[in-house]
Amino acid sequence: YFSTKEGAEVDLVLSRGKKECLFIEIKSSTKVEVSEVNKLASLVQKTNYQPYYLSQDPHPQSINGVKCLHWQEGLKSIFSIKT
Repeated sequence: YFSTKEGAEVDLVLSRGKKECLFIEIKSSTKVEVSEVNKLASLVQKTNYQPYYLSQDPHPQSINGVKCLHWQEGLKSIFSIKT
């Protein structure tokens, strides 16, 4: 969990060595909430981390540089799981 003084927050921060960090926001909603994605995109601009928005929405999309994926596909992508 990560939060700023301004109140922005992200659920998970993952580090892959010294070169790559990920911000991952997890939602139980069945549709991507663009306002939430925009908050994550704004936060990432300040950190340069790779952003993911995981939900139950089955339609993959990219919004303002944020990868929005169904949570199962997101886990496969993040952890490079081949099926």
